[in-house]
Amino acid sequence: MRRKSATAAPAASDAADDGGMRPVVRLPRSGPSGVILALCALAAAIVLFTVLEMRRTARVEPAVRPPLPPITPLSTCEVTPGM
Repeated sequence: MRRKSATAAPAASDAADDGGMRPVVRLPRSGPSGVILALCALAAAIVLFTVLEMRRTARVEPAVRPPLPPITPLSTCEVTPGM
């Protein structure tokens, strides 16, 4: 019995079936690289942290309230009779 050599040409029926089987090659993509996206995300995180930290530590109202104006008693108000 005779063996087929490894370099033998494929039969005609094998060549017809091979037409649909091709390797998929990844095309180079355009756009920013992963390093640039990571740097942008890091910059956005720093800005967000700074803004939120400033809002957290900002005082909503002053620590010392100004004194209230004196209240005048009703007896010192002038009332005109007949009105």
